Amino acid sequence: MVKKKGEFSDTLRVLKQSKAKIQSLSFVQWVGRFVHARPLWTAFLIGFAYFGYVISWMFALRTAEIATGLATKIVAITAAIIMVTTFALGYVFFVWLVRRLKLSVYDKTWWQIPFVWVIAECFRAVLFSVIALGPGGRVGSFWTFGNAGYWLVYTPLVYIGRFGGLYLLSLLVAFLVVSCIRSLRSKNWREPLSIASAAAILAFLGWALYAQPQGEKRTIAAVQFANEFSPEAFSLTTADLLGRLPEKSVDAIILPEYSHLWEGDSVRDTDAASRVLKNPDGVLIDSVQERSTMLGHNLVTYHRPDGSVAFDQKKWFSVPGGEYVPYIYQVVLAYAGQEQLLLHFQDQKSVEHGDTPEMPYEFDGAKYGGLACSGAFVPELYRGMTQRGATILSNSASLDTMGISDLYHIEARQMARLHAVANARPFVQAARGGYSYIIDSNGTFVDGVQQRGYALVHGAVTTNDTLTLYTLFGDWIVWGGIVIIGITGLTNRKKQPYTKPKH
Repeated sequence: MVKKKGEFSDTLRVLKQSKAKIQSLSFVQWVGRFVHARPLWTAFLIGFAYFGYVISWMFALRTAEIATGLATKIVAITAAIIMVTTFALGYVFFVWLVRRLKLSVYDKTWWQIPFVWVIAECFRAVLFSVIALGPGGRVGSFWTFGNAGYWLVYTPLVYIGRFGGLYLLSLLVAFLVVSCIRSLRSKNWREPLSIASAAAILAFLGWALYAQPQGEKRTIAAVQFANEFSPEAFSLTTADLLGRLPEKSVDAIILPEYSHLWEGDSVRDTDAASRVLKNPDGVLIDSVQERSTMLGHNLVTYHRPDGSVAFDQKKWFSVPGGEYVPYIYQVVLAYAGQEQLLLHFQDQKSVEHGDTPEMPYEFDGAKYGGLACSGAFVPELYRGMTQRGATILSNSASLDTMGISDLYHIEARQMARLHAVANARPFVQAARGGYSYIIDSNGTFVDGVQQRGYALVHGAVTTNDTLTLYTLFGDWIVWGGIVIIGITGLTNRKKQPYTKPKH
């Protein structure tokens, strides 16, 4: 019997589909074997892909202060790769520790895995601070980009942060993920539903306990500058923007870092500020750079309307690449014969940090906790400022180096909302080359802009002097996790059978 031409075509199509299916299955099997045989490499590759996206703005980092020409791109790309690689090692540490402790998603040890996760997140942050260490650098859990807890910042569950901050939110995410994996096998979803229900109750308590701030209303204005360096334009635009507000309508004005007001037409700047401030002695917060010595200082500064300084203090936390060159890059540039670049950076940008963290400044019944630029992405810095008495938090930022990508600004807004909610404090940011906004103590955006350029935001917030549990005890969840995992490690060691050593 002779087959028709159409039948041959159908048979050929079926054979091709079967071949593709076999090839696809083979690839899946290969991936499965790779994951099973090389779990640490798998963890690294997953972490590299994830953080490659989360901090992709690093690849567009402006490094003109460190290098010039083609070296600018090389420095930016290598800096990004170092950061992504270091962060990915946090995933490797997580998998290694889970295997070392013999924990499993499918037995009674499953509940310890989320604690290993938050320990690994903290380890990752500290590790990068060590890698990025340099003159002016600090070692600590400052670099929290990509933490799982940020996934909950725009959900009602963010109020859990008032009990344990970012790491408690990360712990919750880890518990939900692990319990869902368990439920996929058991087909019983009571476990994740129970965790979600308990989280909802805890979030409601976090909101209800601190929903009513204990303080007074203050009207704040924040000026935003375009991504350029033009003191005259800053002065002119500030006078114009403040001129749109009613007279005697604001209690404080937050300016971007390096606002350079009063350096040109000081009379115009004084008149513009004095007109809108309720108190003739007013307060304007920004950051200035002082270069009276070879190494300058970045100062968080509280000005009076005439530009005179009411209070200032050295910036405590410095950012690598923006305010100092990490040792790892000093070695690279030295071996490349680029010592002149280091000298140029030291002359133009390097700063000497303060010996103690910044303190709040009290004016007219409110305690302003101002930090500059890089402080915006460090939860611990704003927790410390709140613990030291701040009732309003602010950030004067210059984001022309780190804020090239919109993704950075999105992440910065997440962090800002967490600062406000976790500490139950209003948060105000004034930025150059970035976004400015005012957030109340419950995380509501009172006013804000989501595009770069010159702008003004203003609104009323209520100060607060109530301390949340997170503000009081910090990242206790990490230390609790270390204790739990330490006990598990010691218990497992005692359970190991004794083997007589060979001679």
